[in-house]
Amino acid sequence: MHPILFLCSDSEIKGGGQVSLLELVKRIDRSKYLPRAIVGAHGPLFDAFVKEQVSVEAMALPRIAPFPGPGAVLALRKIVRFIRSNAIQLVHSNDSRAHAYAGLACLFTKTPTLFHYRVSYKDGLFDTLLPLLCKKIIAVSNATAARFPRWFKDKTTVIYNSVDTDRFSPGEKPVPNPYAKGNGPIIGSVGRFGAEKGFALLVRAVALLRKDFPDISLTLVGSGQPHEKAALEETIRTLSMQDQVLCIDQCAAMPDFMRALDAYALLSENEGLNRSILEAMACGRSVVATRVGGTPEIITGPSMGFMVQPGDPVSAANGLKTILEDPETRKAMEINARARIIEAFTIQEQVRRMEEEFDTLLKS
Repeated sequence: MHPILFLCSDSEIKGGGQVSLLELVKRIDRSKYLPRAIVGAHGPLFDAFVKEQVSVEAMALPRIAPFPGPGAVLALRKIVRFIRSNAIQLVHSNDSRAHAYAGLACLFTKTPTLFHYRVSYKDGLFDTLLPLLCKKIIAVSNATAARFPRWFKDKTTVIYNSVDTDRFSPGEKPVPNPYAKGNGPIIGSVGRFGAEKGFALLVRAVALLRKDFPDISLTLVGSGQPHEKAALEETIRTLSMQDQVLCIDQCAAMPDFMRALDAYALLSENEGLNRSILEAMACGRSVVATRVGGTPEIITGPSMGFMVQPGDPVSAANGLKTILEDPETRKAMEINARARIIEAFTIQEQVRRMEEEFDTLLKS
């Protein structure tokens, strides 16, 4: 059995990156691999690893850049000791800060390291220097892989994020609908309340639809800093959308939420490969999304979803209007969306390919 360390600087389950990590650890072959984990602090992510019967340690990982302070040096020494005392044979890191710690620690332990990159925006000099410290880069989309200089091409492999298509499957809207304000069409979105996920733009898009759909509602599931949520709430008040918009901090039953929608929309500024789009499409829901990052690798044609340019609420509103007004287009889109996920984004395929990468590195 091969001990593998999964290193993540987060303590919260902030979004798709942490969920995808947990889904991977949950499903890897425990007869071959022995997962161990280090997370940034006690919290929901720590508890989730415990629930999956993974031995996990909470360890603060202070910022390393531009220069590591005493706390960072101490954390690095602890990771080195952890790797040696647990006979770790492979380190998988899940975010940029974890990449730095994993890469530096493995310089001392000579342990192969895999960096899992989940966002497509470039990180300047770090995209040039950090990959020098790893044996393998896993990128969640071709758009994410493109952030690195060409000389890292040979060590980079694209493995898409994925979804459990048994859990996320089509179903009828609940009646009454606990996720809606009112009885009309419901649009939904999932992400952080910050500007990068485009919630304020989506509120504007839905506001444009009130003339044609007076009882339309929008439900936003998200998290973020208090000032981010306050800014979003100000936009909602400015547009007099208080009676149409419902904000939910958490949703424990995400498949039920997706099934409760008439359409899913995500108007983000940047994406690696957005998990919520995969979940909505797996549930057979029509999607309107911005043409950013890895999203065009999911929605490869208009038969499975509409894509619009970032910052364009009018085009987003037009796409949503077509979905709500044209039952035939909507039904075909829902069928094609589900088929696309089955074709390329199942959890079984992701785990199989990740295990292949693990085996290759372990043999090295």
